[in-house]
Amino acid sequence: MKEGETFEFPDICEQKKIKDDEEVKKIKEQARASFKEFNKRNENRPGVPGWFGI
Repeated sequence: MKEGETFEFPDICEQKKIKDDEEVKKIKEQARASFKEFNKRNENRPGVPGWFGI
């Protein structure tokens, strides 16, 4: 580089962060739905661990 010129790194991380945030939201929503389904199936067995089900 010539004297007096400065290099500025391109901002590529910000786009990846936004994409990751969307993926995390999607996964959290899927986990929330799975947990609600699990609770519905086990309403009559409070306190019993999930691995104990048939």
